[in-house]
Amino acid sequence: MRREKEVPWNDRKVINSLLGNHKFYLSFENSCCDDYISEKFWRALDIGMVPIVVGASLEQYTKFAPPGSFIHVEQFPSLAALSVHITIVANNEEKYLEYCRWREKGRIVVISQEDQYVTPLQPQTQCSILERYLQYNSTREKRLNYMGKRWGGSCRGCGEHWIKQYMISS
Repeated sequence: MRREKEVPWNDRKVINSLLGNHKFYLSFENSCCDDYISEKFWRALDIGMVPIVVGASLEQYTKFAPPGSFIHVEQFPSLAALSVHITIVANNEEKYLEYCRWREKGRIVVISQEDQYVTPLQPQTQCSILERYLQYNSTREKRLNYMGKRWGGSCRGCGEHWIKQYMISS
């Protein structure tokens, strides 16, 4: 039995070599909240694939993503219709390239979470952040709520809409 080698998700060179020859990437989020589009989506664009997405609403993806860069399951009345569309796009270079036109106007810059959040923090930086927080917050038990009710209240089960809809209509 052949054993598959584990691929580290943060090794950009290896990921690009493995996925770079594929046209599509299933970018299915585990949390479907407004304004939440994870690295799965952005990485697919960066590698050169067209993401097929489940997550935030079609409206949210349209608001944040490059125009015409993705396929959202909510664009189709059934799983069969989605499958037909993907098959047509995969077999028609001109239709596929329509999803790549945004690249003529810009590019995606992917910064790893480590590079973005961890590397810049030196021990003295962490201490100064804590000191300022404690200085401005008299109660140590006070918690930061970064997302708030608006964001948390926008979350829903990821399969609630499209899986049920497809099960009924397929």
